Amino acid sequence: MFFFEKKNQKTFGHGLGQIMVTRHLAAASIIACLVFLSVAHAEVPAPNLLVLDDYGIYAAKVVKDIPAPGSNTGVTALIAEPQLLLHTHSICAHLGTQFGIKIRLRDGLPYNSLPVSVEIDHPALTNSHGQKQDRDDHDDVVYAGAAGWTGWLFRDPHNMIAGIWTFIIRHDGAELLRQSFDVRFSCAAPIA
Repeated sequence: MFFFEKKNQKTFGHGLGQIMVTRHLAAASIIACLVFLSVAHAEVPAPNLLVLDDYGIYAAKVVKDIPAPGSNTGVTALIAEPQLLLHTHSICAHLGTQFGIKIRLRDGLPYNSLPVSVEIDHPALTNSHGQKQDRDDHDDVVYAGAAGWTGWLFRDPHNMIAGIWTFIIRHDGAELLRQSFDVRFSCAAPIA
């Protein structure tokens, strides 16, 4: 294929004949191709793999602490039998308060389990080493036929900070679920 320009027209040919195309039509064709390519390569959102069963204030037994050097508290608590006490997004910052989300795999998926990353964005907390951080994260797995729970336990006064706390669940970097809580000090005593 060859190309040459003649005044305000461009001529394309390939041996079987020539097609005359105005500059405006050529420019429009190029723009259309660029738009098509950008749409073709746009990120497709992840399918909705998870269901948010519930959220709010929970009671749960801490079975054991698992070291989590990157977290603000230095541990992740393994809990058993979380029971929803109050369905709410407003959380009172009191020692012993546990809040979080209960999630499960959507029915009908061909997965027995789904590896996820859990991110908790929160106001800046100062850990026991004097470092500030506004995010805690860890990897987890959600299993078919069982609800998973992730949350936060106010164990120490230094991690009871008022503000918006957001739980984000991701799979392969794609956000699957998000739930925010408004943590405050000026509220009634927690249910426990």
